[in-house]
Amino acid sequence: MTRPTRPDCTQWLAVFLFGLLFVPVVLMMAWLLRLATPVDPLTQVTVLEAPLPPSRPLPADPIPELKVSLNDVQVVEARLKSQLAILDDDLRRRVEQCKSVDPPKASPPLPADRWARKDLSVLQGCWYLGRDAPAVRGNIGTPEREENCISKDGRICFDANGHGQREQSTVCPRAGGFFCSAPITGQFGNDGTFTTMQPDTQCQGAPTVWLSRTLSCRRVDDNHAICRDSGRPELGLPGQDQEFRRAP
Repeated sequence: MTRPTRPDCTQWLAVFLFGLLFVPVVLMMAWLLRLATPVDPLTQVTVLEAPLPPSRPLPADPIPELKVSLNDVQVVEARLKSQLAILDDDLRRRVEQCKSVDPPKASPPLPADRWARKDLSVLQGCWYLGRDAPAVRGNIGTPEREENCISKDGRICFDANGHGQREQSTVCPRAGGFFCSAPITGQFGNDGTFTTMQPDTQCQGAPTVWLSRTLSCRRVDDNHAICRDSGRPELGLPGQDQEFRRAP
């Protein structure tokens, strides 16, 4: 009894390996032939045209609107020019009127006619009296007496009836500054002088009494008068002349 013969596996394996090697060789040969063989270029090209997008609407022509605006501006310009011409004429006329009118002259502070009539209202308002001048403070022979004080220019004010107030500031080295204010009454005398009287008054800022005194004023011109301060000679305070002039 004979056994069946088994196929030879070695032959099949050799065939399989040969096939695997043969395919790459064929592909490589085909690639080399492709490189070596010239190929005519492809001259036929098919172009597909896409549909054009919808066109945008053209903007509106601005020229008509600009012409209308220009016309409006020209109308306004013409109206403004007319108004400007009217205002220029009015201004020119007013300037000519101002040139033709003389400015009013200010009345003098001390007119001679009113002073001669002894019109107390001519003195109404405030006036400067004197200028900065040396002054003394304290009784003669006392330690508190100061010889080198400075009295500032005074101020004197009247109502329409000759009543008012006189003020004076004084600065001393030891006592410092103090302020004196006293009521006054003024009247015209028969000789044409204007006389004021004031009582003793306690000053502010120092224990000082402003002693009573009189002023006798004579008109010099339309702007000035000279007032004689009586002083207190019995206390070592001689009289002195002081300029009387209008205060602002």
